[in-house]
Amino acid sequence: MKYHDIPTKWFFYNPTIVSNKNIFYKISKESGVVFYNTKPVSEKFFIKIKPYVFWCKKNKIKFIIPYSFYWANRYKPIGVMIDNKFQKILLKKKNDLQKLKKNFFLVSKIHNFKEAINIKRLI
Repeated sequence: MKYHDIPTKWFFYNPTIVSNKNIFYKISKESGVVFYNTKPVSEKFFIKIKPYVFWCKKNKIKFIIPYSFYWANRYKPIGVMIDNKFQKILLKKKNDLQKLKKNFFLVSKIHNFKEAINIKRLI
């Protein structure tokens, strides 16, 4: 995938918020979806997003999931979101980091300058 193929509009979807479900199915192909959760992501989260992931694939909508090497290989998103917790883990696991970089875009939430510097070291 090339950078010009990345959507310019993104819908941040938390599957635990039921009211978002109606909006989710109205997303256009020009938009992408970022699956997230406000609580720590667990295996239950990845199982819960399964029907939404398949809907995105069916409708050729690009999507990003939270960091999980296993689920990234299973769902094949265009990108993986890395938060502060996983930045430290990936710095220690260079092989996993190289595999992620090769197969997916790495995405991060940045709230301040310190976080921006930390993620720049990783990517």
